[in-house]
Amino acid sequence: MLAKLVIILACVSLALGGARNQKLYGPQVFRAGEKIVGGSPAAPGEIPWQVSLQYDIGFAFCGGSIISDRWILTAAHCSINLSPSEVRIIVGTLEKDNPGAVHEVANITISPNFNYFTRTGDIALWQTTVPIVFNANTSAAALSSVTPATGELTTTSGWGDTTEGGSASDVLLKVDVPIFDYDQCNATYVDFGGVPSDQICAGILEGGIDSCQGDSGGPLFLAGGGAVVGVASWGNGCANPFFPGVYTDVAQHLDWIRSTTGI
Repeated sequence: MLAKLVIILACVSLALGGARNQKLYGPQVFRAGEKIVGGSPAAPGEIPWQVSLQYDIGFAFCGGSIISDRWILTAAHCSINLSPSEVRIIVGTLEKDNPGAVHEVANITISPNFNYFTRTGDIALWQTTVPIVFNANTSAAALSSVTPATGELTTTSGWGDTTEGGSASDVLLKVDVPIFDYDQCNATYVDFGGVPSDQICAGILEGGIDSCQGDSGGPLFLAGGGAVVGVASWGNGCANPFFPGVYTDVAQHLDWIRSTTGI
C-alpha cells in the first residue's frame, strides 16, 4: 500500500501541482485516488447514482452516490481540507471525462464522528448548488437501514485503478463482492488497528476482486441495483488475498444522513 500511495501522490503532484497535492494525503490504507479490480464495465443506466468527484480542473479523485436531487454521499477522507469552490460533481455518465452534467458544490459536511487515524466515521455529504436533474442515467440511490449479513452479495463500482498501483479506468467499472465476516475481517486487520465497529467488509479470501484507489467514497450496494449499504473507505492494498475491502456501514449513519439532508 505504501508503494501505491507514493505512485498516487506522484501522479497527483504532476497533474495538479504542489498546492493541491497536499489535499490528498492520508493514512496509507485510505483509497483516495484509485479503481475497481477484477470487474467489468457497467451498462448505461445500471448505476445511475454513481458520481465522480473531481477538482474544478477535471482531475478525478473519489466517487460518490446521489441520494437526493441536492445531496451526494461519499467518504470523509475524500472531503477533508477541501473548499466547495475548488471541486465539482460529475453525474449521469459512464465516462468520468465525458459528463452527463456538471454540478458545483455548495457545502461539504463531514461526519462529526470522523477520526482520521482510526477511520471511524468515514462518511460525508456534499450538497449541490442547484438540483440534479434526474433521467435514465441519473437518479438517487435507496439507502439501507439494515447492516448486510455475512455472505450477502453486493456490488461496488468506480473509476479507480484496475490493479494495485495501476492506472485509473476511463469507464465506470463494477464488481460483485460478498459481505465478509466482520470478526474474521477485524482479526485480519489487527496490525492496522482493526476494523472500526461502524464499518463492514466485502470481498473473498482468495482476493482478485475489490475496490481500489480512486474508488473511495463510491457505493457498495446490494447486487442487482439494490440499496446502498456501504461507502468505499480503505483496505490493505487492492484485491489482496485475506484482505477484503472495508466500507463505512450506511445503516449505522442513517440518522445523521437524514438529519443533515432532510431526506
